[in-house]
Amino acid sequence: MDSQPASEVEADATALVLEQEQDPSVANCWMQAQAGKGGFLTHNGLLYHKDQVESQAVCQLCVPQGRRAKILQLAHKSVFGGHLGERKTRLCHQPFVRYKSYVD
Repeated sequence: MDSQPASEVEADATALVLEQEQDPSVANCWMQAQAGKGGFLTHNGLLYHKDQVESQAVCQLCVPQGRRAKILQLAHKSVFGGHLGERKTRLCHQPFVRYKSYVD
């Protein structure tokens, strides 16, 4: 895996924050985070959802619409990709990548 210089990583993180803030599909999640409801929270300007997966506490990044297809591609086409099915991976909350099927 290629490593990016710190300045590029910081620039991408800043872009991600802006994408989250401007994405209408996560607008309701922002409102819930501001109200301290629904398990939504912010950390370093990024929006997350706190949940339990297989009895483990996790913070799931709320992925902006514009990045979801790339994440699905990376998750399914890499040698480390794949998952144990929808129930076990719990991809069930709208701003977290949820699709009924993955199509190339």
